[in-house]
Amino acid sequence: YKAPVSGWTGYGGSEPSQCKMDGKWKKVFTTAADATFKPSDRRGNATITQEVNATAGVFMNIITFDGTKNKVREFRVKINGIPESDTDISLDF
Repeated sequence: YKAPVSGWTGYGGSEPSQCKMDGKWKKVFTTAADATFKPSDRRGNATITQEVNATAGVFMNIITFDGTKNKVREFRVKINGIPESDTDISLDF
């Protein structure tokens, strides 16, 4: 068993490339009200992905809109992560 946080910025003595969270993820569910987007004629649908960089210790939330009338096509929210245990990372907005 390898803890999910193992490797996060070198946490636990492991290399970041060994971190199970590293990579690109499609967000299917969130409880964050500011990350919930209902489709509209102007904005279209929103696709929310997350790029996790275990080397830098960063979560990048990427919200992309497919609407043709929207001035904003995409925005990114960078969140720093600090390992607290083998299973927990504190988020620093």
